[in-house]
Order: sequence, then C-alpha cells, then structure tokens
Amino acid sequence: MALFCITIAYFLGILSGLYWKQSIAFFVVLFFFLSFFLPKRKYIFIFIFCSLFSYVQIRNLENSFDKKYKGIEEVYVVGTIIEDPKEQEYAVCYTVKVESVNHDVSYANTYLLVKVKKEKEEQFYSYGNKISFTGTLEEASGQRNEGGFNYKQYLKTKKIYGIVTTRKKQIQLEKESNVNVFLKMVNISTNQIKRQINKLLPQEEASLLQGLLIGNKEALEEEIQEAFRKSNLSHMLAVSGAHVSYVSMGISFLLAKSQIGKRKSKWITILLLLFFMLLTGKTSSVSRACYMAIYLLVASLCHKRVPILASICFSMLLLLVSNPYCIFDIGFQLSYGGTLGIIILYPVFKKKRNMPKKGIEKIKDNIFLTLSANVILFPILLFHFNTISLTFLISNLLAAPIMGILVIFGFVLVFLSFFFFPLAKLGAIPLRFLLKVFLQIALFTSKLPCSQILLPTPKIHWILFYYCVFAIFLLKRKQKKKIEGKKVLAICLILSIGVLAYRQIPTTFQIHFIDVGQGDSTFIITPKKRTILIDGGGSEDFDVGEKILIPYLLDKGITNLQYVFISHLDSDHVKGIFRVLEKLKVENVILSKQIENSQNYEILQKIVKKKKLKVIFVKKGDEILLEPEIKLKILWPEEEQIQENALNNNSIVAKLEYRQFSFLLTGDIEQIAEEKLIEEYKNTNLLEATLLKVAHHGSKTSSTQAFLEQVKPKLALLGVGKKNTFGHPSQIVLERLEKERNASISNRS
Repeated sequence: MALFCITIAYFLGILSGLYWKQSIAFFVVLFFFLSFFLPKRKYIFIFIFCSLFSYVQIRNLENSFDKKYKGIEEVYVVGTIIEDPKEQEYAVCYTVKVESVNHDVSYANTYLLVKVKKEKEEQFYSYGNKISFTGTLEEASGQRNEGGFNYKQYLKTKKIYGIVTTRKKQIQLEKESNVNVFLKMVNISTNQIKRQINKLLPQEEASLLQGLLIGNKEALEEEIQEAFRKSNLSHMLAVSGAHVSYVSMGISFLLAKSQIGKRKSKWITILLLLFFMLLTGKTSSVSRACYMAIYLLVASLCHKRVPILASICFSMLLLLVSNPYCIFDIGFQLSYGGTLGIIILYPVFKKKRNMPKKGIEKIKDNIFLTLSANVILFPILLFHFNTISLTFLISNLLAAPIMGILVIFGFVLVFLSFFFFPLAKLGAIPLRFLLKVFLQIALFTSKLPCSQILLPTPKIHWILFYYCVFAIFLLKRKQKKKIEGKKVLAICLILSIGVLAYRQIPTTFQIHFIDVGQGDSTFIITPKKRTILIDGGGSEDFDVGEKILIPYLLDKGITNLQYVFISHLDSDHVKGIFRVLEKLKVENVILSKQIENSQNYEILQKIVKKKKLKVIFVKKGDEILLEPEIKLKILWPEEEQIQENALNNNSIVAKLEYRQFSFLLTGDIEQIAEEKLIEEYKNTNLLEATLLKVAHHGSKTSSTQAFLEQVKPKLALLGVGKKNTFGHPSQIVLERLEKERNASISNRS
C-alpha cells in the first residue's frame, strides 16, 4: 500500500507542477480529499510529502528548461556524444551530454541535440567521442497548432534543452572515448549485433529482426512501419514486456543447464536484464519490464512474496524520479496502460474459461490478454493516433506465436554467429522464412476492412469519464453488487442525446489559420457547423497533410469537410490536401480549370477518380452559397487566363461574405493579376475586405500599393515558413501594409 501511495502521489505532484501552479491550494484540496479515502493517517502525510517533493522537482526542471539557455545564440560547447549518430537527409544528428557552454560549467549534465550539416565524404563522429564545437543555438518549437505535435515537450522526455546547428569544420575531437567501460561495451555490443544480423539476412529481413530484438527501426522502410501501425502490431517492434519475458526465460533455461545455484542464477539474471535494458536503448517500455522483473527477483532473493502491483509501482517510480517528463512519452503511457489492463482484467476473463481443448484454451488466453490490454489502451490510442482497429485480435493472434519464436531463435542465432558463423548462416534460412511470414501477416491485416478507423481526438474530460466508469464497474464487481443493465443503458442514452444536442447548437463564425510552415492553409467553421478547408501547405520535408492537417482537424472533432478549396496547384498550397482527400470524407472540391498540366494535378485527378469526389470548377462571376448568410464570390480567374507564370497568376481570388464581415482570398497572384483585378472592379467595392490573406506569402511581386488601396483591409495575414529561403515576407510589402494601416487609421479618425 505504501509503495502504491508514494507512486500515485509522485505522479499527481508532477501533474500539479505542470498544470496547476498554485501549489498551496492544490495541497490543501488534496489533504481534505485524501482524508476520506486513505485508511491510515500516516499514508496521508506520505502522500502529501511525495506530492510536494515531485512538485518541487518538476517546477525546478521547468525553470531550468525555460531559463538555462535563454538569451544565448552563439555557443561554444564541450561535451560527449552519448548516442550513435542519426543520419537525416541534410544533416547528421548527435545527442551530446554537455560539460560546459561558453566555458561555463554550470551547464554541465544538460543535453543538446547537435545537427551537423552534411558535407561530401563526411566521416561521422561516434558514441563516446568527446568533442568541442561552435554553433548556433535555437529553442525547439512548441505546439505550432492547437492539438499539434509539441517538439519541445518531446525533447524534454529525452532531457534535451535545445538544438545546435553547426558544420563539420567547426568540430574538434577532444578525446576518443569519454564514457565508462561498461557503457562503451554496451554500445559496441549493440552495433555488433546489428552487423551480425546484416551478415545473416538480406536487408528487409535484417531490419525487421533488428526492430524485434533491439527495437532499432531506423533501417525499416516507412511503408513497413506503417503496415505494423495499421495492423496494431507496432508494439512488437518496440522492445517491451513480451520481449523481456522471452529473454528472461532464455536466461533462466541456460543458467539451469549450467548447474549454477538458484541464488547466483538470479543475480546473474538481474545483471543481464540491466545489460539488455541498456542494449535496447532504455526505452520506457523495456525499462518498465526490466525494472519489474528485477524487483520481483530481488524480492525472491529476500524470501518475500510481493504483489505484481508493487513491481509496477516500483518501476514507475524509478522512471518518474529519473525523468518526470517521461509521463508525456507515448511508450510510457502504452506500456503501463497495457500492463495494468492485463493485471486488472485478465483474471476477470480467465475465470470464465470453460474450454477442454488445450489449443483452444491457448487461443482464448491470447484473445483475453489482447482484450485486457486494449480496453485500457483504447482512449490513449485514440488520443494520440485518432484510430481504432476492429481487426487487432486477428493480427495479434496470428503474429504473437511467431514473434516469440523469432525473438528466442533470433537471439540464439546472433549469439551463435559470433562463434560458428556458417552454422548460424544455415539456421538463418528458416529464420528468414519466419520473418517473411511475420511481415506478410502485418501487410495482410493492415489491408483488412476496419483495420484503421479514423476518429476525432477525444477530449480529456471524456477520457477521464471513460476511466471513471471503468473504475466504478470494477469496484461494483469487487463488492459483488450487480450493476443494473437498465440504469447503465439509461445513463449512456442520456449522455449520447446530450452530445448530439450539443453538436447541433450553432457556433460563431470561425476562421483558423493553420501553421503549415512555408505555405497557406485556412480552415473555416460556419455558425451551422459547415466546414471549409482552403489550401493545405506542403512544401516541408514531411507529409504536411498526415502530420499537421489531419491531426488538427481531428482535434477539433472534424471528420467531414463540406468544401475543400484549392486556390492553385503549387506544392506549398496543395500537397497537404492530398492526404486529407484520401483519409477524410470530403463532399466538394473547388478548383479552377487548369491551362497547363502538372504533377500535382495528375495526383489530384487520381485521388478524385479513386474516391469519386465531386469537383466544382469555378471562374470569375460564379457564386457559392455556403449558408443563407454566407457567400463565396469568385472574382478570378477569367476564361482567358494569364499565360505568364500561369499557376500563380490564375489562382482563385474569392471573397467570403458574412454579414458585415468579408475575407479576401488571393492565392499567389502577382502584380499582373492584381492590375487586371483593379481594372475589372474599379467602379465597385467588390475588392474591399475586412480581412486580407496577403498574396504569395508577402512576396515583393504582389501586394502593390494600388491593390492594397483598393482592398482597404482592416487586418492582413501572411502565411510564411520560419527561416524560409524565399525571403518571405518582403520588407517592401510590410512597409506597404504599414502605410495602408496608417492611412486606414487616419481615415477612421
């Protein structure tokens, strides 16, 4: 009970330090709350003390991350490389444990991510090298969009304070090896295992086996990783509890054959588990499993029997103390969630077994294990990945038995290859066959109907409600009180009606500008909850639609778009749209007729044909009624389109009108198109708008003074990428906008 109390207290203290800054109020409320639930008064004081301790710890860490490197841009760093280099398209990344920054040793024991720009015939530095270098320090980006990926928070889970960009010529090797012998041996062993696997197997099977044995997925193709995600088997490529149990069984079997006493065998097993934990990168999932196993082994050495829950609490406490930010790590959440699900629910299912056949019993056990874990993991998976699978039972039933054979057989062959390589090479033939079967299971189940159902991101209060209902169910069951089905059904029905009624309540007119890097993307929600996505970015070196747009929309509960509006087919406006069209339900696509073919247009045509989407081709003079009070007036392009820089200059120019508010969308039009618009609408007020989406990201080729004087915007917005190579926005355009702003203020006064 004490260990459970300490762990929960530590966890709550971290959360309060991150999200509730008023510590005194928190602990006063906590004290009165606990007095009703904890059986003994001593537990209350333990709880308060541990919560306060972790609160202070996380607040100090938060202050350190916020202030440690603040105000520094150019740095001279001395430190040690603590991970193998990771090669990217344009850079090589190193994780460096700092000894000093600008000769200041107060920065010691902090960590930096160092990006070294690639050069021809570059030789990488290696694990353990002590280096010194100069470079430019930048803070990692936080959450760029509501509900989006928080890179800064992710780096905190790895204790990394910032990112330094440098070049190879600015780095000096100070010492060949600056880590202890044990860690160096672990790193050498990891790399040697990779090399032996690559010698034994072809590339595809070798990369898959590396993922299975040591959690290394760097060489695994993205298509294969995606197949494992869709088939709900990605946990098998992240070393976890199942892997540790197979390793433990293997160690126990070998030690039993060696005639070593039980006590010595347990100590050797503990040391080998620690070695295995470091070998596989000390991820949250493998650390949890190893710490639990070690705790149980130590307890048995002390001739004590401890409940499995105590080992979970022990392992979680170790991880939280070493790095409180690990609560944000998805691996941490999934590992502990799945383990708790099995411990709590598996005994419930197991009592109902009544199958006489051994084979069927094993299948049923596997089903119960998978179900037990997924009941708890369901909200976590939905929150992070927005998907659920109705085929996870099939994929896990098919893959789990093979995984066990692959892990044990794989380690045996790797070990054998160091001493009898020809024999190991022979044994690799059946291993290769099993790996192919394993891969085909993932590929096959990933393509089954309902293998990946896309759902909106659940709100935190719904997740809490889910776990509260689950907890009530368990408590009722433990107390052997029957829950009346009619009451449960009535509560669910009332909640469902409430949610549906809430969704019908009209909202305000909303315009969201989405940060897609270098590019444009605007999302509109009308009062009657009709949705319009205008452009989608796409010039980044990753899939903007997959990584930014879809998570953004799902976070807002959007799975259906009434309109997708594509101003033109430049990559920084349309590439992100492709994935949205493929994955979400889209009713209408608005586009202008193209006078020249392009690769993006060909891709769009294929998606439209495959998904049978309705395409509305628009031109000057067309009007789309979105709602009774909301119109989209098309002002450009004409039938006879501009030949010069055709993609940009024939962008759709549209005016969205809602009551007294108007929004002018200009795509990437340039001066020649602006002049034609001015001439066309000189005797009207059709170009006048409350809000202007500045053309071509503020390029000097657009937003002429004459055009801005015609539009007379009260607010102008530009979509530009941070540190973009195009020089957007132009200083000339900013000066023109400033001039127009001053003129507007002067006219109003």
